[in-house]
Amino acid sequence: MRVLKLLTTCFVVFLLALTSLQITGLRTLDNEYTTPVGFKTSETNSEFFFTEFTSEFDNKIKNSDNKPSPPELKRELLPIDEFYVGNDDFSGYYNTTAELIFESANAYFYVETDVIVDRGLSHVENRVNALQDTFETSIYGNVTTYFGNIEGQLGNIGDGKLLILMCFLSNAAGYFAAENEYSQAYLDSHGMSEYKSNEWEMFYYDWDAADPATLSHELQHLIQYNHKASYADRWFDEGCAQLAEYLSYMLTETNLTGFEDYYFRYESDDSLIWWNYWSDEGKDVRIDYGGAYTFVFYLFEQLGFSAINYIISNSSSTVECISSLLQPYNMTFNDFFLNWQLALLLDNQTLNPQYGFQNLDFTIESLVTIDKDYHINIDVPYYGFYTLTLDYTEENFDTTINIEPGTTSGYVFVYMDDDEIVQIDKGETTNLTLFFPQTTEYTEILVSLAKVEDTQPSISGDFGLGEFAEAEIVSINPLKLHINTPDFQRDNSLIISELDITFLNGTSIVDGSAEDIVSIEIYKTGFSEIYILEYDLTLYNGWGCTIDLAGYEKGYYLVKLVVTSSDYFYSNDIYNFYLIEDIPEKTSWSYIFSILPIIFVVIIVRIRKRLSSKVKI
Repeated sequence: MRVLKLLTTCFVVFLLALTSLQITGLRTLDNEYTTPVGFKTSETNSEFFFTEFTSEFDNKIKNSDNKPSPPELKRELLPIDEFYVGNDDFSGYYNTTAELIFESANAYFYVETDVIVDRGLSHVENRVNALQDTFETSIYGNVTTYFGNIEGQLGNIGDGKLLILMCFLSNAAGYFAAENEYSQAYLDSHGMSEYKSNEWEMFYYDWDAADPATLSHELQHLIQYNHKASYADRWFDEGCAQLAEYLSYMLTETNLTGFEDYYFRYESDDSLIWWNYWSDEGKDVRIDYGGAYTFVFYLFEQLGFSAINYIISNSSSTVECISSLLQPYNMTFNDFFLNWQLALLLDNQTLNPQYGFQNLDFTIESLVTIDKDYHINIDVPYYGFYTLTLDYTEENFDTTINIEPGTTSGYVFVYMDDDEIVQIDKGETTNLTLFFPQTTEYTEILVSLAKVEDTQPSISGDFGLGEFAEAEIVSINPLKLHINTPDFQRDNSLIISELDITFLNGTSIVDGSAEDIVSIEIYKTGFSEIYILEYDLTLYNGWGCTIDLAGYEKGYYLVKLVVTSSDYFYSNDIYNFYLIEDIPEKTSWSYIFSILPIIFVVIIVRIRKRLSSKVKI
């Protein structure tokens, strides 16, 4: 009897151990299974950026009678001469002396005395000789051919040659100062005596600037100012200055200036026509440089260089000029602006010649990727664009964008399916709500929004960030769920019960009908399994299923509800769990459990027989 009791006790302990092993093999992770959503941020670079001299002179010269200086020589250049140079903060001037190091066919190259003393005359002469060779062979002829001669409407101040003053500049690789285009007598007589003129066609170049592209950049500024007889729209002027670098072969093999790759690519939500000169509110001015360059480059490729010449030689604003150029094509400035957006999103001229670049390999990045249950407020820039991606590759949801009342928005929608373009929509809308219902036709949508005027901008822009329109983005899963907390059976089955499923509009979902097919999917890295839900009111009082977990390996699992039809595909996460131990195949345990009673009975019978035989003896 003692042996029999011992065997019975061991068997019970064995069963309890098996049960304990199964129960501890499951752990819920209701708050631990998350998919991070991140922003792709730009990297900084050490490239010089061009800061042009800007002050109240801009407005004062525009408000004067704007008579150009007489073309005769105002001063005589000397081998060692005196010049005005802007202070580091451009609040005034300092006087300096400079020495004429080289006179080329089209320019005088002066170097500040302090530079010669600091670097040595021999070194200075060697560098200037190389620089003037580049200027004469690659820069001067190309820039003047494309943008015009240096006199323009203002006429020549000097003797017909440029003067390039090379000095130590702390805040710029180079700059052009318009006051040098006027005689000092003219400035004094027009209430602008605080501005000092060197009375020569000239610009400044930082001695430590490693890139001769600055020479192309500043030469274009000088030419455009002379032809406009005033400052042009800053954004167009800066775009042309960078285009001059491209046209004089001063850029790399990518034809990009660097502002595009490191700044504009990742922060395109900045106005094209407002110039963020002082990098206000955290928006780096280099973003504006990148946007202006790609727009002017796009204009150059789409309408030819005659369009650039027309704008430079016309006294009207840049936007008005572009609108006039587009009239023969039955296009507005807004149409052209939206096509530029598509070129930046897709760069695909095969799809449409207007949707890409011929000589730039460049696209912008989405500012943010939207998935389900996303709710953010954004500022849509004035003739910039806020770009986002609706990502349906993992989740399925409807998205609504509510735009500030009274706002006209330019929009571009690119519907994608596994990187293939399904459809493109673009235009303008005054509707307050944009709605994107999920369908099975695409996996993502590229959305680009801009605050625009009804036909074209009423102004061409000014300094600062410009206007914004407020917008709200709400992305939700269209399924409305009610579910009791899932439970596990001791044999490692997952029970999901009392799962009430409807759409947000109240429409019920009927499994097995022609409309909807409902299933449960369990995901783990590397595989997924699908279980069809069974409808059983008597057992679960709602949707429900029992999922056998036998054979599952330890690891993270995500349970999804999936509803599909011919028109849509929706899913919703309903449960997360973690297996801390592998769960053996149920058939092997069933076999053991099925034969254990037989073994136990056989043992008991054998023991009794032996005990009976001993009693007989």
